[in-house]
Amino acid sequence: MTVFIGTCAVSGMGGYTFHMQDPAGGQPAPNPAAEQPSNVQTGASTSGWRSFEERVLLEPMPSSGESSEASVNQQPVIPELEPPLMEENARRAELYGRLRTNLWGRPYTEGALESVVGRQVPIEKHIFAALVEDGYDPQVVFEKRHLIRGFIFYPNGEALSENTYANHLTEILNSGTRQSLPYHRVIKAIRNSDLFL
Repeated sequence: MTVFIGTCAVSGMGGYTFHMQDPAGGQPAPNPAAEQPSNVQTGASTSGWRSFEERVLLEPMPSSGESSEASVNQQPVIPELEPPLMEENARRAELYGRLRTNLWGRPYTEGALESVVGRQVPIEKHIFAALVEDGYDPQVVFEKRHLIRGFIFYPNGEALSENTYANHLTEILNSGTRQSLPYHRVIKAIRNSDLFL
């Protein structure tokens, strides 16, 4: 299975730009904005979503013959930021510290913590990249990362199981970031005004 990963480069103006590439062949991915959240209402109050919806709505529709072929060949859209919003070791340390605090008073091993954090890191990177690609300010996403992590990793106030995090990562890799449950939790929090980006 080929997975298309979007990369983002810093432009001379200090902003982020996205480039969708096939990691196996380095070719631009067809139709990078084809993936659309399935439960986001049109005309949502968040300006970032509005710009994302406008990009999708303004994109030309394929003919009926192309549509069936495109649905068969549709690859998951998994945006990535280059450079990422934060350095890998700093991200890992923050995730590790929060998980340890969340598990305080319960038995765990350091190996188990490392394994869970190993699942959380790529999930967070993909979701943060999708938010930035959808028009949310990278600086605001970075500044509110601790709040966003609560919706991604601790939806009921407690850490999920390692298997659940593994399933979320598999969902992202197989279906695309915007089709994943943790991404939908973040978007729902934004729509419900529980999270302001």
